Amino acid sequence: EWSRGLGDVYKRQIKSYESALEMDYINNIVRTNLANLYYRNKDFIKTEEAYKKIIELEPEYGQTYYTYSLLLAELNRFNEAIKQMHLAIKYMPENIRFYYNLSLLYDKMNNLKKAEAIAAKGLKLDSNNEGLLYVLAYVYNKGNQKNKAKNIAYRLVQLYPNNTQYTRFYTQLSNSN
Repeated sequence: EWSRGLGDVYKRQIKSYESALEMDYINNIVRTNLANLYYRNKDFIKTEEAYKKIIELEPEYGQTYYTYSLLLAELNRFNEAIKQMHLAIKYMPENIRFYYNLSLLYDKMNNLKKAEAIAAKGLKLDSNNEGLLYVLAYVYNKGNQKNKAKNIAYRLVQLYPNNTQYTRFYTQLSNSN
């Protein structure tokens, strides 16, 4: 049974949200909370169904595409995840986190050119975004663009001097030439 493993609290919450949807079928706040509960129980089929329904009822809400993309990525359905993340960006183009995750998805697919392009596009919105800078340095390094990676790593060290991970990364890149 899908609810096996859920505690009594989750079971009551799910029943409560399902009952609420019977009364107000188009309430996407309730449906989102329900999708989150399904997800916590690793019922990915019901989670995906809920996301699809939210998108059907509210197709211009970028956050749903984002969370749906994360689910698809977790299920190793990367091409679908990339499509959903592009839709998230279409509807919420100022959200840096979407660029960060899309860049990581392209990296996961070994499409370093697109990973680089998406990170660069996100950096146009926030040129000092720590996550995007690190992804860009990582992608450059992975693509054997060591000098570009080193320059970005140096920038990270300058921006975030207390982050020892960036210092180690920069040192590693400096010593590899």
